[in-house]
Amino acid sequence: MTIVARIVDAEINIDEVTQCVHDDTHGAIDLFIGKVRNHHNGQMVQGIAYDAQEKLAEKAFYEICREAQNLWPGTRYAVFHYKGELAVGGISIAIAVSSAHRAESFEACRYVIEEIKKRAPIWKQEHYQAGKSEWLPGHSLNEKTQPNHTQLGKKHNGEIPDLKQIAGIVLAGGKSSRMGQNKALLFYKGKPMAEHMLNILKRTGIEDVFISGSLEGYPCLEDDEIHAGPAAAIRDVLKRKPGYQGYIFVPVDMPLLRPEILKELISQKRGCYFTGWPLPAFLTPPFKLNHEKSVQRLLDANDIRPLNIPQDFEGLMINANTPEEWKKAVGIP
Repeated sequence: MTIVARIVDAEINIDEVTQCVHDDTHGAIDLFIGKVRNHHNGQMVQGIAYDAQEKLAEKAFYEICREAQNLWPGTRYAVFHYKGELAVGGISIAIAVSSAHRAESFEACRYVIEEIKKRAPIWKQEHYQAGKSEWLPGHSLNEKTQPNHTQLGKKHNGEIPDLKQIAGIVLAGGKSSRMGQNKALLFYKGKPMAEHMLNILKRTGIEDVFISGSLEGYPCLEDDEIHAGPAAAIRDVLKRKPGYQGYIFVPVDMPLLRPEILKELISQKRGCYFTGWPLPAFLTPPFKLNHEKSVQRLLDANDIRPLNIPQDFEGLMINANTPEEWKKAVGIP
């Protein structure tokens, strides 16, 4: 497994954490260890109780690590977080990231811990030497990084906006390094994936559709910075194609995507994506075009909130990044 994500109620074993990311082709392991310190805001601390929504926390860990893998391909991850009481000096979290070279593991490990602090449903109660205890402000399950509970399981009610005012964009400017060939030119049902994904957008009812990237023979919006990642490509499109009421972005490597999935997103007037899948995503103005490196961070910066994916759709949300994933997605034995 390239990602291991666990909430544990026993002492974290650092050797076990690092072993999870062992790979003979990797020359670097970056290890982050979070410990209980003896002070906070001028008060002496004697211990901390950690609580967590275990399934949601482990899912958040996995999603964050998957985002990091998209930013730093080939990396492996292990995240262990303790749940229960810890004395000063106790290890609350351990994160290990391995990579072929040190730079990737350094950067990816920092990304993972920073996102966990923002998004994971984990809370802590500090116990002070003065005899008092206090729950510290933590993650709310209603924040934008978790499902909007007013929307869970709700189907759209047919209030689709004017699709003439929506732009559809296929993100096809990536390196496709893990696939070994340009994913946009892979053939699916007799057509290149770029054309297949454009047709999905058209079948959704969208008239203005584009390719983000450079492919001869297609309506393209060339990226300002080549191979800078999907977040940069999204920013380029929003800057260069203003005036639409909304923008639906789809990756070029989701062969099983269907129009009804995109309609579910477009029906959310303030923009939307599915929990666990930053793409496809529907964005509506106004936009904050900060230099975020990941799609998830860009969505967070623009207050785009997730929607729980209907069960009927979940099996269709398959990204094909490697030859093995492609064969599995399209049913090749």
